[in-house]
Amino acid sequence: MPAPAATEEEARGPAGRQPLPWHGRGERADWVILGAIAVSGLLPLALLPLVPALLTSHPALLELLRGSTTAIINMGARARVGETSLALAVLLAVPSLMMFDWAFWWAGRRWGDRVFVWLLGGSSPRTERRLARLHGIESRVGPFAVVL
Repeated sequence: MPAPAATEEEARGPAGRQPLPWHGRGERADWVILGAIAVSGLLPLALLPLVPALLTSHPALLELLRGSTTAIINMGARARVGETSLALAVLLAVPSLMMFDWAFWWAGRRWGDRVFVWLLGGSSPRTERRLARLHGIESRVGPFAVVL
């Protein structure tokens, strides 16, 4: 038999701050999203030793795996001097740069403004002003930002 869901007061940590961006116990989807976001931050660090190993010997592989600024600039420079094509340099960067976009989209879709409230330290008048400002910016430049 599943445990009853915690009330909002029970879900809050010490000082009344919600410890995570969802109410009550997290569902499997919440933990998958949080794990993917954590991996998106840790993966570049784990792949950092590959930079000196692959920078000169396999720059295309480095750009495909890591998509770092170093790898992208290296491939762009190689395209400039004719060692590779510019189209290949651009196409190899896309998968690694977009690898975890689905997790951030899903987090926004699932948690909405609660994630901002969580990151800003909890609900307060200041947080509400910041959210209102964020929504104003989003309404003005949102479509352009997506295209860009």
